[in-house]
Amino acid sequence: SSSSSDESSSDNEASSDDDILSSSDNDSISSLSDNESGDDDIGLMPTKLWGKLAEAPKAPPVVPPPKPREDPRCKVCVAVFKTVEELYAHRETAEHKDVAEAERRATYCSVCRKQFTSLTQRKEHDGGQWHIMRVTERQKRHSAAAQ
Repeated sequence: SSSSSDESSSDNEASSDDDILSSSDNDSISSLSDNESGDDDIGLMPTKLWGKLAEAPKAPPVVPPPKPREDPRCKVCVAVFKTVEELYAHRETAEHKDVAEAERRATYCSVCRKQFTSLTQRKEHDGGQWHIMRVTERQKRHSAAAQ
């Protein structure tokens, strides 16, 4: 007897769903199976429903706020300049080249033969398992050669 009550409740749910759909929606939905000509782009949705989607309100595009303009700066020396030309001229100086070379050497791992873009990356690398393993192997080789 419980199965008959389940069937009747599902019949009630189906009829309430039918009540929600308008007759034009029913026609559009039934045309889904009828539309086998392949003349719409997707082939799944009738053109009548595409028109309804096109009428839906659209959100305005998100435009990020403009970034505040910063003066040109040398990332190596942390020097700030008034013009880009001054920055370019600075990069040609011996002082800048010395600092850049020192930073390049400080961010290079000769054990692993890898160049890093910052001292932070180099320090993280130095604590990594592969670097430690290579350092340990290198120390073993040197101690064995010394004996």
